[in-house]
Amino acid sequence: MPLTITDRLLLGAYSLVMTLLLPTTLYHLVWRGLRQKEYLQRWDERFAFYPGARLPQCLWLHAVSVGEVNAAAPLIKALRTRYAHLPMLIRAN
Repeated sequence: MPLTITDRLLLGAYSLVMTLLLPTTLYHLVWRGLRQKEYLQRWDERFAFYPGARLPQCLWLHAVSVGEVNAAAPLIKALRTRYAHLPMLIRAN
């Protein structure tokens, strides 16, 4: 399904905000990593880089806490309805 104009604008706005916040995020990660060495060992996960096989055209959701998993339930239901043709991977830590 092609993206609508609204979807494209929202995606562009999200990408712009994330790009502008990247220096602040990196500063925070380095600062915290200098205080806690084990924090640096999982940088790849903080930027959604996971080792292993890649699924092409897959919706990937990541929730950390029980509250996030519960809050994601309506989103998962809506995504399954709208993108029924795509596989979905839900990772909960």
